[in-house]
Amino acid sequence: MLNLLDLIGKEKLQKMQQRFYDVTGFTNACLDIEGNLLSHAGRPEPLCMEIIRSTPLGMERCRELVKNPHALCKHNQSSSEDFKQNQSSSEDFKQNQSSSEDFKHNQCNSEDFINKPSIITCHAGMLDAMIPISVENEKIGFLVIGQFFETPPDKNKSIAYAAEIGTDPDVYWEAVQQAKVIPKNRVKPAVMLLEFMGTEIADMASANLRLRAEIKARRDADIKQRQAEKKLRMQYSFLNTLMETIPNPLFYKDTQGVYIGCNRAFEAYLGKSRHEIIGKTVHDMAYHDISSKYEAKDSELISNPGRQLYEGQVVAYGGNIRDVLFNKATFTNDQGDVAGIIGVITDITEIKENELALMESEEKVRTLVEQARDAIYLSDSSGNLLMVNQRACDSLGYTRKELLGMSVADVEVAISPRGISNLFKSLAMGETTPLRYGVHRKKDGSVFPVEVAINCFFAGGNTVYLGIARDITKQKEAEAKQRDLIKELKRALAEIKQLSGLLPICASCKKIRDDKGYWNRIEAYIQERSNAKFTHGICPDCMDQLYGNEEWYSETLTTNSKESKDE
Repeated sequence: MLNLLDLIGKEKLQKMQQRFYDVTGFTNACLDIEGNLLSHAGRPEPLCMEIIRSTPLGMERCRELVKNPHALCKHNQSSSEDFKQNQSSSEDFKQNQSSSEDFKHNQCNSEDFINKPSIITCHAGMLDAMIPISVENEKIGFLVIGQFFETPPDKNKSIAYAAEIGTDPDVYWEAVQQAKVIPKNRVKPAVMLLEFMGTEIADMASANLRLRAEIKARRDADIKQRQAEKKLRMQYSFLNTLMETIPNPLFYKDTQGVYIGCNRAFEAYLGKSRHEIIGKTVHDMAYHDISSKYEAKDSELISNPGRQLYEGQVVAYGGNIRDVLFNKATFTNDQGDVAGIIGVITDITEIKENELALMESEEKVRTLVEQARDAIYLSDSSGNLLMVNQRACDSLGYTRKELLGMSVADVEVAISPRGISNLFKSLAMGETTPLRYGVHRKKDGSVFPVEVAINCFFAGGNTVYLGIARDITKQKEAEAKQRDLIKELKRALAEIKQLSGLLPICASCKKIRDDKGYWNRIEAYIQERSNAKFTHGICPDCMDQLYGNEEWYSETLTTNSKESKDE
């Protein structure tokens, strides 16, 4: 939201208001869009400021008058024609006034009040004139004159209003009698002058706003330019540091083949300082047959801008001729035209030597693979077999040609194709896989168990999977026999149980304490740890102890004794 004081300045605004007061004698104020006082000139009416606004209802209505004039205001009934008759005849002054169509007084409409000059009768019956101030189509405040009566006020109405807002009627009526009474025909010229002043204030605020926007735009542009320059310096520093950090020899030359820059690695590679290189051509740096080839290649690249990759030779430090890989590209100027060539040299002398050594060792490796006792398989990431050794062919019953047209899933039947794919993905992500057990299927449909070691490596930019499989049929058979033997021994052992060692037994109740510290009845303890079974009875001693005092027991013993004697 725009702030009028921020755009004009309070000191300048008050000076303009004071001039208006000196000329017209009307106290005036400047309010923001919410009705808050920003500045004023002249002595405010005590009736308004000290009595009406000192009451909560009076202050609320004063603020509401600005925020919602449609609810409280009463426009006077003067027509626009009456207003036109009171306008100044000065042509210069007329050019700064709103037309009578724009300056309506016979409606009480909030939209008109916000957008057009208005003379209204406030809630206390006093006249107020308000001039809206707009900047860039945004209302930011009002110029206000008023706080006087158009005609002498009525005592009864004044006392009733005092009671309504909650102030002392006698004090209020006394203040009313002291308030100014100014006819409307004297107010309208002052309103026209106030409207002119409001227009000037709005123009000044708009000009200041545009000036601030321009200053801000220039400041932003200056900041962006400094940021761009800083970024450019950083990029230059970065590129220069990057070029010097690159371990490979790097150079750049113009379209005529003249060296215009290089890095320290290029200096060290040629055994020459930058001063000895810049300004020279390839003819100054190499043998004629080599330099002619380079010149032709550079001309080809300039004629067909883009990239260029080729192998060549360079006379390096000490006169050594080195095998190198040139990676060149054109660069352009700010017009988009080819400005020269930048090149990076990769020394491949050792690579060439290693390639030769590799070729010599490949035959040895191939011989070792073919003579291996285990089956060896190479496959791509899709499981297609790329290479097999003779042992793989013999164990499966396929020819080499047949196997190279098959996949891992055609051979391995213990793992599903999806499982094989997931295994390959895990290996490619760096996970290690222990020895796995699988089942391979022969050409005749029979199967046999295998132990497989699997790993992956990169070759030619592709992931290759190596599998070494060993037939473990005999091992499995031996393991099965061993398991059967162990099972039989366990069964026999389960039938042989005996008690040994010292048994902790209670001297009183004869319970036995087990390994966990619990006391068990002796028959339960023995029965649990042996094949013995118990039957229960009562010995004569226990019978005497238990039933010796019973009459029936004594009778039974007597009877049994007689029977024994009779026998």
